[in-house]
Amino acid sequence: MNITFDVPPFFREMAPVESAEEARAVVAERLVGKLGDISGEAFEELASAYALASSLREESGIVYAANCFGTVNGEVSAGTLTVATNPLVYTDPGLAVGGIARIASERGGEDVSAEVLDLPCGPVAVTVRQAVAMSIPAEFAEAGEDIPVETAQLQAYGLARD
Repeated sequence: MNITFDVPPFFREMAPVESAEEARAVVAERLVGKLGDISGEAFEELASAYALASSLREESGIVYAANCFGTVNGEVSAGTLTVATNPLVYTDPGLAVGGIARIASERGGEDVSAEVLDLPCGPVAVTVRQAVAMSIPAEFAEAGEDIPVETAQLQAYGLARD
């Protein structure tokens, strides 16, 4: 199977890590000159997220993973992009992705929107899920109160052509 895709230039392929120390080293190297001074707690959260994504890559058959670090409205943020394959036996890609979109929408309730997009590579089911609410604790916020952080998860499902 041949899969091609473009990744935004600010994403870097994730190197597999086997320990928390390795994750910290990779994250520290990638943060040099990017975010300025960040708290030890924020750094540990980034390193933990990197280690978790690395372990999931090994366990779940993800064929490509990349991540980026940056800021959103002055706050530290991280993003992870994964590409995985899962064999399905369908002769009609439109039927398959339509079913995926319907099931994702029904199971996700109000927190999920799903639709089918016709792309040059064929039909793709795209879901956007409102993720678990997060907040920056008051002790780390300039305003002195908890700051809610909007998070969402976007997934796209398509069928590879032979």
